[in-house]
Amino acid sequence: MKFKAVITILILVILLGSVIYAQDISNAENTLQQAQQSKKVNTGSMANITDFNNLWDITKLAGPFRWLIFLVLAFGLGSVLYKYVDFFMDNRRARSIYNLDLKSASIREIEDTVHKNPNSLIQALFNNMLYIYKNTERAEDFHYEITNFDQLQQDKFATFQGRMSFLSDTAGALGLLGTVWGMFITFSKGILDNQVILTGMGLALVTTLMGLVTSIILNFFSTQIQAAFRRKIDRMLEKSDQLRLRMLQYQRKNRGKLGRRFEDYIDMRDKVSDENQLQQEKQELEDELFDSINEPDSEEEEGDASKLKIINTSGDEQVATVNTRLKSPFVVQVLNAEERGVSGQTVIFSIEVGNGNLTNGNKVEEIKTDSQGYARTYLILGNSAGDNVVRVGLKRNNDEFVKFKAIGVPAGPCKLLYISGNLQNSPAGQELKDPFVVKLEDTYNNPITGHQVIFKVKIGKGYFPGNKRTYVTKTDVNGVAQSYFTLRPEPGFNSINVFAKGLKRNKIEFEALGQ
Repeated sequence: MKFKAVITILILVILLGSVIYAQDISNAENTLQQAQQSKKVNTGSMANITDFNNLWDITKLAGPFRWLIFLVLAFGLGSVLYKYVDFFMDNRRARSIYNLDLKSASIREIEDTVHKNPNSLIQALFNNMLYIYKNTERAEDFHYEITNFDQLQQDKFATFQGRMSFLSDTAGALGLLGTVWGMFITFSKGILDNQVILTGMGLALVTTLMGLVTSIILNFFSTQIQAAFRRKIDRMLEKSDQLRLRMLQYQRKNRGKLGRRFEDYIDMRDKVSDENQLQQEKQELEDELFDSINEPDSEEEEGDASKLKIINTSGDEQVATVNTRLKSPFVVQVLNAEERGVSGQTVIFSIEVGNGNLTNGNKVEEIKTDSQGYARTYLILGNSAGDNVVRVGLKRNNDEFVKFKAIGVPAGPCKLLYISGNLQNSPAGQELKDPFVVKLEDTYNNPITGHQVIFKVKIGKGYFPGNKRTYVTKTDVNGVAQSYFTLRPEPGFNSINVFAKGLKRNKIEFEALGQ
């Protein structure tokens, strides 16, 4: 369900509830006035309070609050039903992947099945895993991809759980509000009339009952959908581990082959899917062939290589996330003495700094210049953050070269690690000798710099610098954050939670004792 649709439904529910609430309040006040004016009626008879035939009649005693509670119940059950249907449809779309025997299937069969499968969660995960292997030929990195996927789905489901918790709490709050309102209309007039008292108490008790029952129902279904979600994710993770083991097996036997085969297959698939594009590419290839045949620089290609020079055209100083391909290629041009591009010259791209790979999956790649003297390749960053340097030179003249630089930045905070400072004890009222120290890293163990880390006192009366119970700081260039802690004058136990912004589930707990 889209966010805007949810907001629209909530607004409509609030408006409808307000109208019904105002109308029922007016009816309730009229009933109260009639009851006060009819003191001579036999108040010992409770016919209009107890004269009901079914549960629906009982809910009428809740007055305007029954509609609000019913709306909360309907919205909650609708959300649960939507989530169940979403799970069912996703499992149905992913049926072909779940039925595939990954232990015996070929790599081509796996890739075809994933590509043809309609959009589903496991299809998206498998696509990412296959793409990573195609570019890096490292199945070992699948563990981080699977872990990140699991964490992402849990975070998304936590939003749904939060909404269900809000609806459950709202139902209980409406029941409590009805109780207070029933007590108010009972005693606000100061009249000891049996009918007035019974009407107010009926409203108070029935709204409490309806609120509690609704809250129990919503909590029950929320627990059931959470169990269904966990079963679904566990099934996906089990299947993903099977793919990881299959790719590790293939990697040991065919290192350096899968990426090229996937590349050829994807190129072929794209060309077949678009005949017009195929014809256009064919024409471009024919034009390039004609230009190369009629290129007047063929003498230079066989002549003195010292007269050639290579220049950096584009792609330098790029910044990208580790383990991804740069957005733009490194492009160079080979020129002759007349500043004209020279075709057919062999250019060598080689990685001098960094653990990435070039387009061919290796550290070194040889490329011949096109009809205009250009040569290009992409850099796929490795897992380590920092500088990457690629040297590009002429094969026939090793002294003629240029260099490209690219910077790999961490993939984002993924885990908070304990470093030091736990389980200290000191005389009460003094600052602990050592600070609490943690480290923030991304998926590939790169330190995260400049990210916000929160130190918060959970148990105890100690404080951080500035007499603060919550201390916010940022990680340094090594991804480390720390804070000193002062014990209160009274002896006692202190517990401190530390978490990074955006990673509240990944907490580090420090304990300290004031003696």
